Amino acid sequence: FAIQGYADDHQLYKSFNPDDEYTGPVKCMVWLRTSSHKLKIETGRHGSKILSLHHRACDTCCTDETATLEFLCHLPFTELILEDEIHVLRDCPAYQELREASSESLRIALDTNNHVDLFNQNLLKDSMKFVRNIFLTRFPKSNI
Repeated sequence: FAIQGYADDHQLYKSFNPDDEYTGPVKCMVWLRTSSHKLKIETGRHGSKILSLHHRACDTCCTDETATLEFLCHLPFTELILEDEIHVLRDCPAYQELREASSESLRIALDTNNHVDLFNQNLLKDSMKFVRNIFLTRFPKSNI
């Protein structure tokens, strides 16, 4: 597991210090990899929302009119833009500035749809910071 290898190299597992510059990025990457984040692809599956696809739609890319989204979900030719990991990392315009500010090698990995590269040892540090910045933007009140 690449994050564990990175954590081993930096001894993050021995001293999980909230003030450490890598603690937040490591937590965010673990959340992303284990789907334990609060993106709508996960929270839209909880409780009574389980059958309603519109609860998983991206707020930036889709209308926030619930009635309209519910109606569109039932049309055969409509495909909602879901707020899932790939959409947030690669496509959502809300995070375009973060993508542009990231390293060139990270942008190439995102553009080529080779998301496995995000977890390779050479890109992991940049990937973790990028994912943390996305989560800080998406969830500004979070303590990351």
